[in-house]
Amino acid sequence: MKPKFRTFFTLTIVAVLLISCDTSPLATGDPSMVEGYVTDGDGNQGFSKPAAGIEGATVTLARIKTDGEIQTVSNAEVTTDAEGKFTLETDLENERHLVVIATKNSNEWRAIVSASVQNGNTVRCEPLTTESTVEAAVFEKFMAEYGEEMSKDRAALEIQNAVNARTASEVYLLQPSYVTLATAVRNRIDAKAQLLSANTGSGYPQAEMDSLRVQAQAQLETQLYNANGNASAIQSAYTAYNDAWMEVALDAGIQADHYTQAEQAGYWSLTQSSTSLTGNAEAALAHKAAVHKANAAAYAAAQLFDSLEVINGAAASNVTNVEGFGQTLKADIKSSTTLSGIEGAFQAFRDSLMAELAAAIDANVINVSAEDISAIDTEIRNNARVTLRNRIRSAVGLGGAINIDDVVGAYITFMSDVDARYRNVGVLQQNHAGVATSVTILAHILAD
Repeated sequence: MKPKFRTFFTLTIVAVLLISCDTSPLATGDPSMVEGYVTDGDGNQGFSKPAAGIEGATVTLARIKTDGEIQTVSNAEVTTDAEGKFTLETDLENERHLVVIATKNSNEWRAIVSASVQNGNTVRCEPLTTESTVEAAVFEKFMAEYGEEMSKDRAALEIQNAVNARTASEVYLLQPSYVTLATAVRNRIDAKAQLLSANTGSGYPQAEMDSLRVQAQAQLETQLYNANGNASAIQSAYTAYNDAWMEVALDAGIQADHYTQAEQAGYWSLTQSSTSLTGNAEAALAHKAAVHKANAAAYAAAQLFDSLEVINGAAASNVTNVEGFGQTLKADIKSSTTLSGIEGAFQAFRDSLMAELAAAIDANVINVSAEDISAIDTEIRNNARVTLRNRIRSAVGLGGAINIDDVVGAYITFMSDVDARYRNVGVLQQNHAGVATSVTILAHILAD
């Protein structure tokens, strides 16, 4: 099963980079330029209120150093026009993740600029909103705490990927919440990286993946600027971005189910690290991460059933059904507004996957019935899954601290338990057992 979006994403990246930058640099020594606009909006997605441009705000460009210190790098302050628009100049070149800072009276707005500035060229940042302001504030806290040990690429990407408009509106101007979010994002990063390393033997190019995701993020920011508040254009931009986030991992050679497992470990660590946030903020944070987990799960499940069809002639209808489950999951997650709604969507996906696996095995594997698969499913629910849940919950310490090693170790043990259970079913051939194991792990690991 080949992703339909890969060629489109590659071509779009090239097109956007050509459109968003002047491809004919001015004379040597001309400054780099950053365009954007300031609005009174909460964010770019999920809020319907019209956003008005903020006129007369003073705007500067800064870098956030590895110790969290803010250093002004723009050549001069500028002022937003009647539409809230501005153009900044800087002599910096080949530097990304700069931060735009706009102030008016007691109000301040910020935004991270993912694109690399180039002398003689212009890049665009996303509209400065409550969401972009919180992202930049969390970025500052993150760099102050972890900047010496974490690349700016990884930090900025994961923060922008985690925070959405609803989260931002709940925590805006709450400094302790920014620290909590920075810690939660760090835990998400570590959990994903450790589980990917365990599954791939450390054989995945993280730095190259980060670089490609920066391009996707820069593309998103340009498209949000160009959308100028158009809801359809904004939705299309986010859809392409979410696809690209997963595509980068798949193109790096990471198996879809391994990627999904890593997203699950990251999701759990993120949400458990953010329980001190208000209820609405925690649910909003979980929702953004759940979108990525759902995209990955839908793709991985369809790919696994494709493999099952090749191995033992499972009906094409099984694959079609699983693709439908994935679409339902993504739609249910998109519409969920509570933690219980998110959990319910993944539990329904698990139940549908396991029922389809039982039906496919029953119809196509001699001497193995749907009841046999159901019995394995029940045993896993009552034993291995209970052990997993208890172990990952015991990894949460005082104040929401997470022992990432224990979390990842619990997931690895669970996977091993499921694998051993299927390989003890003598009538299942090894290749059948391998796919059945992968489907079962995928189904159950998401539902916690």
